Amino acid sequence: MSLAQRSVLPRRLDCLDNLRYLVVLAVIAFHSTSAYVGATYFIMDPRPGELTRWLNHFLLSFAMVVLFFIAGYFTLPSLERKGAVGFIASKLCRLGVPLLLGVLFLAPISTYLAYAAQGFQGLPSPGYWDFWRTYMGSIRSFPTARLGGEAFSANTQFHYHHFWFLALLLGLSIGVALLWALQRRLCGQRPVWVRTAAAHNAQVSLAVLVFGGLSTLSGAAGQALAAAPGMRPLLTILGTSPWQFPTMALYFAMGMYAYRKGWFVNGTFPGPLAGWAVAWVLLQLADRLGTRGAWQPLQEAIYIALLSGLSFRFLGRTSRLHAALAANSYSMFIVHFPIVVLIQFLLLPTSLPATAKFLVCAVAATGLSFAVSNYWIRPFPRAAAGSLVALFVAMCLLLHPQPSAGLAGPAPEPKAPRWAPRDYAEMAQMRLRWYDEQLQLTDTQKSALRPLIEAQVRAQAEAEQRLRDTLESLLDAEQRERFRHARRR
Repeated sequence: MSLAQRSVLPRRLDCLDNLRYLVVLAVIAFHSTSAYVGATYFIMDPRPGELTRWLNHFLLSFAMVVLFFIAGYFTLPSLERKGAVGFIASKLCRLGVPLLLGVLFLAPISTYLAYAAQGFQGLPSPGYWDFWRTYMGSIRSFPTARLGGEAFSANTQFHYHHFWFLALLLGLSIGVALLWALQRRLCGQRPVWVRTAAAHNAQVSLAVLVFGGLSTLSGAAGQALAAAPGMRPLLTILGTSPWQFPTMALYFAMGMYAYRKGWFVNGTFPGPLAGWAVAWVLLQLADRLGTRGAWQPLQEAIYIALLSGLSFRFLGRTSRLHAALAANSYSMFIVHFPIVVLIQFLLLPTSLPATAKFLVCAVAATGLSFAVSNYWIRPFPRAAAGSLVALFVAMCLLLHPQPSAGLAGPAPEPKAPRWAPRDYAEMAQMRLRWYDEQLQLTDTQKSALRPLIEAQVRAQAEAEQRLRDTLESLLDAEQRERFRHARRR
């Protein structure tokens, strides 16, 4: 099958549609674990669990790159069918409108629930309207705010929450459409760069490894983007950071390459699956042994190869359940986050173990997200948008609670830094990688430097944590809020 004969996909690929809804379910599960890992988050349960920590780390390792790969795969056929102008218009409608409504009316709910869980401490007024005005008033500092993990907690700095995915996908889609239109103007309609379809699975697997190899350059690309004047604020507006953008853009491009090479459509896929399964097992062992740094650049490519190959082999047919979940996956992604946080908030007073709370949250959030999507958003999109605005008005008029001690109770005095030992190793690996890029270190030199760098990272983290804890204990509520805002800036 030549590329000239296949200008657009003959039909939606059931295997990728089914994979996408499974990854969206994984995203819901990931957010459902986040309250039970002992890290900074909107809702921080006082009794985290080891299983929820592992699940949180595991789900985070693959979900978003797979979604960008799938989005990239379907980008070119949509462009070829609609043209650049029609494509951009459709993306502004499909991605831009939910992004705007989401960051205005859905995202603040999660932050408000985070304040409610701590008795509204740190808010000048617990009323939702006063909170929303303060939260939206920080938009002007958003491009230059340093948004780390603490953004997903009780603070009044505006950010996209999980809608960063829509913002970045919209930016990538518009950028590709403009480049595609320019290429058509300069080169006509003949294929550029990719001229022949993949002939067998070995070619597909080789291409996956090449993209995985290219991902090793993401660290250097992130450093270059971070150093470029004005680049960091621009990427923040696009919903990403200098360190995240190269990876997501690379696997979005990998999806477009896969479409051009006819993966899945012509029967080819990343194979053999047994080889990718062995690579995945080795990745888990490396993680357990603390040597994951050597595998890190390839992990996303391994997950894309394994999951897309499994989906092609075993999820290539549709059913009523598959079709319903695939059709609702996008709307479920949009609405799930505040539903997850609300359920976690309601579960705070209960004495259930962390694993049980996670299961209740994941199942309930999935069911509610599907119900809202299937019975309200998809059949009545305009009414759904209007009801979201009505919900916002009702919250502003009716939510005027009194400050209290909070459901979570007083925060326990930390006995150690909040970073997990794995985080020390990852931070040390990043620093060691930087030294290696600058100095071209030998294996012996890296072995000698690694424990020293890990000790330095641990000491700095412990000293910073002691300073933060001391300041938090000395300051009153208003001073603590000013201190947190200053650190974010």
